[in-house]
Amino acid sequence: MCNWKRFAAVIIAGMLLLTGCGAKSSGGNATGATEGNEDEQMAASAEAETGQSATASAEDPAEEGEKPTLKWLSNYVSYDPNSEYVAGLLEDLTGYKVEYYMLPAENADQRLSMELSSGNSYDLLKLNYSQYSMLAGEGALLPLNDLLEANPGIYETTNPLGWYGVTQENGDILGIPEVATIQTAAALGFRKDIFDEYGWELPETVDEFYQLLKEIKEKTGKIPLTGNQAVQVTIASGFGFDTYDFEINDGKVQSYLRNPGVKEYLKFMNQLYVEGLIDPDWPVNKGENIDQKMSTGEAIMTHMSWSSTPNWTRALQETVPDASFESIMPLSDANGVKHIDPNTGSAYQSVVCIPKKAKENAPYVVDMVEKRLEKDTFWKFNAGTEGVHYTLEDGIPIPIQPKYAEDMTNGNYFQTSVNYIESPITWLSRVRKDDLLYEAWRDMNSKVSKYDYTYDPFYYASFPEYDEYHAALAQKVNDYFLQVIAGTESIDTYDNFLASWEAAGGLEYEAGAQNWYDNNQELAQKALEAVPAYKSLFVEQ
Repeated sequence: MCNWKRFAAVIIAGMLLLTGCGAKSSGGNATGATEGNEDEQMAASAEAETGQSATASAEDPAEEGEKPTLKWLSNYVSYDPNSEYVAGLLEDLTGYKVEYYMLPAENADQRLSMELSSGNSYDLLKLNYSQYSMLAGEGALLPLNDLLEANPGIYETTNPLGWYGVTQENGDILGIPEVATIQTAAALGFRKDIFDEYGWELPETVDEFYQLLKEIKEKTGKIPLTGNQAVQVTIASGFGFDTYDFEINDGKVQSYLRNPGVKEYLKFMNQLYVEGLIDPDWPVNKGENIDQKMSTGEAIMTHMSWSSTPNWTRALQETVPDASFESIMPLSDANGVKHIDPNTGSAYQSVVCIPKKAKENAPYVVDMVEKRLEKDTFWKFNAGTEGVHYTLEDGIPIPIQPKYAEDMTNGNYFQTSVNYIESPITWLSRVRKDDLLYEAWRDMNSKVSKYDYTYDPFYYASFPEYDEYHAALAQKVNDYFLQVIAGTESIDTYDNFLASWEAAGGLEYEAGAQNWYDNNQELAQKALEAVPAYKSLFVEQ
């Protein structure tokens, strides 16, 4: 059962406490030492770096007369943002007309580079963190220090910890971060109706999971587990490692690839593949293939985000009325520990940044961002209008259907950072817009609330070696792991693979992480002390 009233009180108190850390301190040197007063560090770096020719001036757009139409480029979505209700709403609320453009679904990074190098003009880029890092490393982005000083509402409403990841060693702030809310977004999903039919219990260990897969194959003839992950997080937990790039042992930073459990995990995954206990298409599956297998009942389990379940469930219920999904927690390792990693991946949902070539309209872009973060505006394009799109119960917005679905379903696309005080509350209207969506989210987050999360001390880290090596090394690992799983590479080659990973920049990547960790103990500790945003909803009183 969810305690909504307690949640609203806890989340607001927690956000205000974080605000007390000082919003501007978050803009400090992301790779330098955090000793001393962070406010002073931020002021010093801003004073040293702002005013350069590359930095946009902080003129007030309100004094410039008519506002320009702003051109926005972001990643692919399956609808036209320009025709959305929220697009028109935001134009009315902020006074800015925005034209929305998208990168293609495939090869988005290459297209992004082409768009900027070809001279196509965009005033605003909303990118994932990897894309932001790529452009920051290429020197393609405009420093925003002066503009942020002139629009303090952005500092006041953006998670202070987020600024570390968008601040360069020289103090330049190259983006406005949208920091992810800490929660469980995905887990291993299973067909609850079939588990109930056969009386199967949820597995706790690797051995129990293996026996379950064998029974599913034997008794149903269906694919026990489909997917395409190089590291299947639920299974990896049973071998004693997390899905983070680095582990810390007695102060020494090293890649998780050096954890002995990784080799054992790969051996196990290859065994499952050889015995036909996981999808034979595992190494080549695309997302649409997995969706098709789950929505037609061809497979029983897969890595599942709560946003996937409504479509799967409704498709199945056309022929199996009782079809439903629930989630399995990460398996316990040899020490009985479940490695529950919230928000695996980047701390940043997105980063809003401005190309250097768009300097002329930069003051308008930042002014527009600030206006979208104002409390009333933020509520209106995230939850809607009270009495029209939602009602309030204990301070929580409950969607009014079908009006909420008609107008607000895709409102999240229009975020330019998030108001981190209001967002955990307004977001609940989004997850409650669909009963199946809400039940999947509630199931995952209520189950993990009984355990301790494992947090990544590098959650807010930013260092040059990450920008230089992370993407290529991650692809190298992904390719090799899938080859071992499919049997086209032997696990006996693992030491050779690790040596090639080191030679491809892995050693430099580890050294960069070690340097960041040694000089950012306070920030690493803040990451380790994180609290899941919605845990107070589910913990028993």
